[in-house]
Amino acid sequence: MRRFESQLLAAALLAWLVAGIVNLATTPILGYDEAAFAALARGADTPNWLYRSSGVTLLAQLGDSETLLRLPFLIVGLALPLAAFALGRAAFDARTGAWAAAVLATGHQLLGRNAHVLGDVPSVAGLLAGLAIVVGEFTREGGPRRRLLLAAPAFAAAFYFRYGSAPVIAAALVIAPLIWFRVVRVHWRIVVVTGALFGVLLVPHVIQSLDETGSVLGLLRFSAGVPRRAYIGEGLVTYVTSNPIRYYGVLVAPCMLAGLAGLALRKRPASYLVIVALAQIVTIGLTSHAQPRYVFAGVCILVVVGVAAIVTARASGRAAMRRLPLSRAALVALVLAYAWSVRWNVRANGKLGEQRASIIAAADAIRRDGDSPCIVLAASLPQLLWYSRCGAGRWYYELDAGALLPNRRRYLVETAVGNPIDMEWAPYHAVVLDELPTGHPKSRVWRLR
Repeated sequence: MRRFESQLLAAALLAWLVAGIVNLATTPILGYDEAAFAALARGADTPNWLYRSSGVTLLAQLGDSETLLRLPFLIVGLALPLAAFALGRAAFDARTGAWAAAVLATGHQLLGRNAHVLGDVPSVAGLLAGLAIVVGEFTREGGPRRRLLLAAPAFAAAFYFRYGSAPVIAAALVIAPLIWFRVVRVHWRIVVVTGALFGVLLVPHVIQSLDETGSVLGLLRFSAGVPRRAYIGEGLVTYVTSNPIRYYGVLVAPCMLAGLAGLALRKRPASYLVIVALAQIVTIGLTSHAQPRYVFAGVCILVVVGVAAIVTARASGRAAMRRLPLSRAALVALVLAYAWSVRWNVRANGKLGEQRASIIAAADAIRRDGDSPCIVLAASLPQLLWYSRCGAGRWYYELDAGALLPNRRRYLVETAVGNPIDMEWAPYHAVVLDELPTGHPKSRVWRLR
């Protein structure tokens, strides 16, 4: 790798780290899903959250405050630009990999979640690393080596950090032998062993699924049924029709579009990656509502291929075009896009803090009321459960037999986040509500007796 590529990759990693530190400083309150993972990691008695990935829950056990919870995810997330570089280098060349890592380090959606207690960024890092190993070994003269075995733990890590990555992992594993059929036919032993190793690494998940649901695929079915959708393909419509700059990124969006043209490169690595990316986006888009983080894998893969397409187009252009200082212009564009993304995330984080202030006020009221065991009943549960430090929580409209037993403090909570509570709830459950002061106009807490 030449000096320029090394410097560009180092700059991408530094930009990613700085953006993460800014996130730590400007996002003081855990989000909905972050708090759910944090509550599970703390051992709270929660509703049926089996779909919450075990990898995130395990990593969240390392911290007990917002910063300490998020710091491990920021560190692990640094693997994403590194894995993007590795994929670009394996499929094309080191220059493509470095530019792809730099482009992804300017994406406001990726940067905005690079220090969150979520599995999206770590999962994509594992997926890109696995793809880099597969592409690198299958395109190697002489065929794949034992290094191909490393793809198994990379894909397994991607799965354990996000169960929703199962479709794209399956696509990657099924499509590769079709693209490189001749290679697999000659070197089938190492391919079979790699697949077997991946299966072995999934045994803990299978055991958990059998224990919790009685079925090998029970957890995956449960997870697939959680994301809401108004109709089949709702997410796909959003992914295609949304403003691409705001939904993906100033530089990420055009590189994605260039990536769609990657099939025209007529190279097997490009074709393989584009097919895998589209498989992920289409699968998620058909089965779930849209969120940018759900398709981070497809976005990152298309950016890698798009950068390769742009580099190839420039290299094959006229001599006058090749002599233009495009690298300098691209570097300026990277800096400007990065500055815009950091500013965008700081403003977004500030708005989220204002929206979540009512949750903190309610949790503070519960903690002030006593320190004996308690249960929270609310419409927006995870954050209240985490910040109140109660040992149990339930959706107020879905209660089990023991939720209202008076063997612990019981609190009904309404905040600005979530639907208002129907006050016919109390007489229906034969309880009396004593309201506690919260100091926030959109935060109400009632102790049940």
